[in-house]
Amino acid sequence: MILESFKDSQDVGLVWNLEYELGEFHTIQFVFPLCLCIVDMKGGKQLCSMYDSAQSRRSCISCFCTPEDLANSHKVCKPVTADIMNDVIFSTNEENKKDDLRAISQHPNEENAFFNLSTGGWPYGIWGLCPTEVLHQFYEGIVSYALEEFFVFVLTPKSTKNMERIMKHIFYAVRNQSDKEYPSGTFSMGVSKLSKMKGIEKHAALFYVAIFLSTSVAKTKYFGGEQAASTSEIKKLKNWRHLFEKFLYYHDWLMQISFKRSEIETVQSSIIELHKLCKKLILRNGLGISKVPKFHEMFHIIRDILRHGPALITDTCVSEGHHHYKKLNAQRTQKRILEFAAQTGNRLFEDFVVEDTWNHINTFSDSLFLKQTTNKQLRHSVSHRMIDKSRFTRGGKYFTFFDKESETVLFSLMERRDMKEQHDGSCTNLSTYKDFNSNLRGFLKEGIFGLIKNPDQHIIPCYASLANKGIVFKGLSRKQSEHPGWALFQWIDPNTSATYPCPGKIIMFMDFQKVEFKSAYKDLYPCDELHVIIQSLQRIPSQDLSSRLHKSICSGVTLESLQDFDYRCVSIKTIYDSAFVVPDFNSPLGTFDRRKYLYIFPRGLVSDKKDNTEISSSTSTNTSNGWSYYF
Repeated sequence: MILESFKDSQDVGLVWNLEYELGEFHTIQFVFPLCLCIVDMKGGKQLCSMYDSAQSRRSCISCFCTPEDLANSHKVCKPVTADIMNDVIFSTNEENKKDDLRAISQHPNEENAFFNLSTGGWPYGIWGLCPTEVLHQFYEGIVSYALEEFFVFVLTPKSTKNMERIMKHIFYAVRNQSDKEYPSGTFSMGVSKLSKMKGIEKHAALFYVAIFLSTSVAKTKYFGGEQAASTSEIKKLKNWRHLFEKFLYYHDWLMQISFKRSEIETVQSSIIELHKLCKKLILRNGLGISKVPKFHEMFHIIRDILRHGPALITDTCVSEGHHHYKKLNAQRTQKRILEFAAQTGNRLFEDFVVEDTWNHINTFSDSLFLKQTTNKQLRHSVSHRMIDKSRFTRGGKYFTFFDKESETVLFSLMERRDMKEQHDGSCTNLSTYKDFNSNLRGFLKEGIFGLIKNPDQHIIPCYASLANKGIVFKGLSRKQSEHPGWALFQWIDPNTSATYPCPGKIIMFMDFQKVEFKSAYKDLYPCDELHVIIQSLQRIPSQDLSSRLHKSICSGVTLESLQDFDYRCVSIKTIYDSAFVVPDFNSPLGTFDRRKYLYIFPRGLVSDKKDNTEISSSTSTNTSNGWSYYF
């Protein structure tokens, strides 16, 4: 038996002579009970010797709910206890035993290994040791059902096609975003091809579909961008956006590292409302959610957290990811029982040989892979709020200068003024790129070079990006990027002198170290620090934190309308945080009003408050007050 050694360790325990303060020795026997089993729903049923079919009368491992109860948003579950189950399983009344077992969907397996293991007096037995986990219950469960309903039964093929077009433009627009904390996926086949997605990518699909449903084009008929959709159609899509946003908020609440005991049960009302919304929208061609236990499992989340701690402990995403490679090898075998293990091992060995050989003959590829891995690990290991203003790494260097002959500002890839063509016919003058337009050059001419002594004698170094502790702030690319990155900048209220963050679109970074400004402007742009040219938003989007009412995941915003120019020059010391902003697309062709954007609200706002009443999965006491707050 696989668990035989564990059973033996429980019988013998760990015998230890402990010395007390007075010098007395006491022999203590430490016993290790079974406290938790991390399994998916199918695995849990196997451990509990429970039926795993559509004919089961008991739909859940840990309660006695029937299939008819699964769509009841107010059902109060009766928990399974070991005493009740053992009375039936080990009953000596052979006449009624078979019917009694069938009534609770239990196999007549008296030799179940878990019946003989110590659970430390746990009253619910093995049936209460298999909590719900996020991968199969959420990613591959209710999220999959919701997305499938939306793409198959709500959208028409024409609407889906136009939505996929806009999605490509959204993905392109967010490539330079400095904020990488939002859900992400590959989506090489599109966001509507669910069969090709991993579970975590389906979670990211929720995020991007919610953004799409917030754009102007999502309010047009078949998303064609020409004719406005009907009121009923707009309302229906708004309900779906509401559902997707609630899923995102529910996920971030569920995956917190700690919970306050005083608040955790108040979330039950939000779970009920989410369950009702699922019941209303996910119709499954008439089947509804009445036959899907995964929706019912939402009502056990709080109970499982109180029993076993945060859901992060029981998350199977990591273990599934580690076994993914081996599963791929197993799929290439003949799947014959007697030869399955050997064939899988052969496929695994073959892949190791090929990969090891490739790494030795292609050292450049190997070093590049290591470099990318290191950067990714670094990016995910730092906090947003730890920006060191003195340690920016500059990238994408080029130069700008004022040409006295043409009386305009020019850009060059090299630190020289002669703009001769290269041998391949290309020109080093970046002014030919549409991003470096006449408005930008006009601002630089008046707002920068107009304040410099002898402007035609200065060549100012510029940078396309600055990196700080894994966070990269990107401006206009030398390779003609249409969508630069964004950041939050500290603004000063002229009336109250209070500071507040304002999102700004990064255009370029400039180094004034060797620039000599006129005496009247020496204090305007300090030469001992880098500066950044930005376009700022006209107003600050705000989220009311006074209640847990549902809030949209993003807000429509417009660029600031200045009297003379659309640009500002500010110190990089005013960079407060990263930001996530996308254009408000109004056409399936990817066109948009250059002044209208969608500001995505921060996913997590870190708090350092300590509370001894928290249920925590680690020693950290940080809690998220971002998306999770709105659930």
